[in-house]
Amino acid sequence: MPCFVLHTNVSASQIPEDFCESLTKLLCEITGKPTQYIAVHVIPDQLMTFGGSGEPCALATLGNIGELRDAKAAHKRIFQIVKIQLAILPDRMYLTFQNLAPQNVSYNERPFA
Repeated sequence: MPCFVLHTNVSASQIPEDFCESLTKLLCEITGKPTQYIAVHVIPDQLMTFGGSGEPCALATLGNIGELRDAKAAHKRIFQIVKIQLAILPDRMYLTFQNLAPQNVSYNERPFA
């Protein structure tokens, strides 16, 4: 049930149409979870600063049941796709991973545990 949320001050018009689909594919690879369980939510046009500057920046969270296969590589790959597709430099974004307990996550009217 990976759920990825990205808040950014990048305008919606500058986000590629296939950005969410690209992230979904990447999250499938990183988590080993099927596409049907992956949710991506991009929130553009936010009033944000990072380090006191209004240059492109982001705050992102990836919630997932279970540990990531290779957390170090996962961090790097997510930062890379955001840099390439949104022109947000890695030093202008925080990325938080949350390992969620299955009993605390529901889908289709039922908890995963």
